[in-house]
Amino acid sequence: MPDPETKPRRRRRRKQERIPVLMHVEVRADFTLHQQHHYVAAITAITTDLLNVRQEQVRVTLAETSPAERARAERHLLMWTGC
Repeated sequence: MPDPETKPRRRRRRKQERIPVLMHVEVRADFTLHQQHHYVAAITAITTDLLNVRQEQVRVTLAETSPAERARAERHLLMWTGC
């Protein structure tokens, strides 16, 4: 039986603090990959500033738009702007 004094001590790992996501924003946009990164960064910055929360508490994801969704959005925009 090992001697308790010579037995190596186990280090306890601290549980990493879980930060709850307060807001999840899903963006449907048709951008190039480079533009998407800027768009996500801008929405994240604006949302964290408005809600006065940490960046980890806001999740912004990009959803792909189908051609039908894009056409519907364009029709909606035309209806409201008249352009």
